[in-house]
Amino acid sequence: GVSVASDHTGLSVTSAVVNVTVVYAAPLTVTLTSPANGASFNAPATLSLAANVTGGRGAITNVDFDLGSSLLVHETNPPYSFITPNIFAGTYALAAVATDSSGASSTSSIVNITITNSPALTVLQAIKTVFVIALENHDFVQPNPTASQRTYSAAWRQTG
Repeated sequence: GVSVASDHTGLSVTSAVVNVTVVYAAPLTVTLTSPANGASFNAPATLSLAANVTGGRGAITNVDFDLGSSLLVHETNPPYSFITPNIFAGTYALAAVATDSSGASSTSSIVNITITNSPALTVLQAIKTVFVIALENHDFVQPNPTASQRTYSAAWRQTG
């Protein structure tokens, strides 16, 4: 564009033409692509986390994966993914935070997951009974003991 400056006496000066190019930079966005929102896992769970990053004013410098308020990992190289083992039972909010070289950052939508104890583990944790099995005939030297030669008895007691 051209600028014209004038004073109170009517003198004016016109500047040289200056071309200005405006480049639109798409906003930095990050999407947590794995796991899916609402996913359920059995404990202890191994989570496979992945994020997709687009836009920004500069190169992507890192993606942080957060489990609740705890940082799980700070990834600096694409693909932005991470596998974390041994996550215990609970309900968790996951997020990814991307940062670019201009200092801009973006946080993904929250992904809620549930990790539950497997049904078998839940049953085992609920049992407060100890079973004691005594093997009465335990002559393991016999070449081929028959069913009539083996005798077993069981006793149990409640604990807790």
